[in-house]
Order: sequence, then C-alpha cells, then structure tokens
Amino acid sequence: MEKQAETAEVIDLTALKTELPAIVHVTAWAAEHRPLIDRLTELGIDAVVCPVAGPRRPPGVWVVTPTELAASPPPSHATLVLGDPNDVAQQRQALRSGALGVVAADSPTAQLRLVLVAAERGSALLPEGVGRALATRLAEPPVDVELEPRQQRIVEGLADGSSIEQVATICGISERHARRELGRVWHQAGVPNRTVGLIEMARWGYLEP
Repeated sequence: MEKQAETAEVIDLTALKTELPAIVHVTAWAAEHRPLIDRLTELGIDAVVCPVAGPRRPPGVWVVTPTELAASPPPSHATLVLGDPNDVAQQRQALRSGALGVVAADSPTAQLRLVLVAAERGSALLPEGVGRALATRLAEPPVDVELEPRQQRIVEGLADGSSIEQVATICGISERHARRELGRVWHQAGVPNRTVGLIEMARWGYLEP
C-alpha cells in the first residue's frame, strides 16, 4: 500500500497557486461551518453558497455534508465531504459514494490548499496511514477482474505517481485511449474513481507493496 500513499502525497508545490480552483461550491448546510468559508477566502477562492446539492450541479469543486452525499445521486463533479479526514470509516464511505474524500471545516489553510489542488485534478489527498487502513478494510475483490498487459502498465504508472498523460506517452497511446482503458478497469473492479481503484488494486495484489 506504500505506492498508494506516495501517489496521494505527490503534488507539485510550485503549481499550487495556479491549480487552485477559482470557485468552490458550498451547499447551504456545509456553509454553516464558518471556518471553511473563512479559509476559502484566505486562499482567494470564491465560495459560492448553493442550495442542497442536486443532480444538476454546476461544474467545479463541491463541498457537501455527509447527509447530502447520502441523499444525492453519485456526484458527477469533484466533491469533498465535511468530516474528520483521519476517520477511516468516514473516508471509506465518502470514497465509495463517489466523493474525493473528507475535509475538515477547520483544516489549516495550507492543508486545505493541498486537498483542493488534488480535488481540482480529480484526485484525493489522504492523510498518512488512511490509505493503508482502507486497503485492509474495503470489500473483497470481485473474481472477474482481469487486467490486460497495457491496463496493468497504466495502473502501475498511476500508482507510481505518474499522470495519465505521462502514462499514455510511456504506453505509446493517446491520453484519450489511456483514460478509456482505465475506465474499463474501474468498471470491472466496480470502483467509483481512481483513488478507490488504486487502493483496491493494491489490496488485491495487482500492485507491488
């Protein structure tokens, strides 16, 4: 599970300023947690307070409460859930529901910055140790997950910290083709996103520890 932990932590610090989302949509319930709004303002991000999240959300990063996540269809945009990011059960539930993990309303500004950069990229930034704990607690693997050699290389490349663009170049295929292959892998595995997918692949022995 070490590779998954490394993947979650590798972020180009020099690119943080330009890669922060300009707008973060915060549901009205989530907006009641005032420290979150204050920290978004400190980061120069426009926090747009919206009604309860529905199926037709504007694109961008969203912050919702656990109740809203449970009551809504699987999110189609980058979504973070308010809670305790060090709580493995909360992280597991958020990831399985299609969100990109849990964020604390009173997270230090620097930590919130990292989480938002990851979310803008469509990835989750998991606290140290949470990834390893999740790898031992997620559901047993389905019996029909079989990776083709190219799919294996794509998954291994992502686990090593490469971007999808870099993996596509290494495999000699287009980025679109690489994303399509990756989508087939996640569909086979029955996982909602890349973060859960890499955790599951490590859990099932597709990735070397």
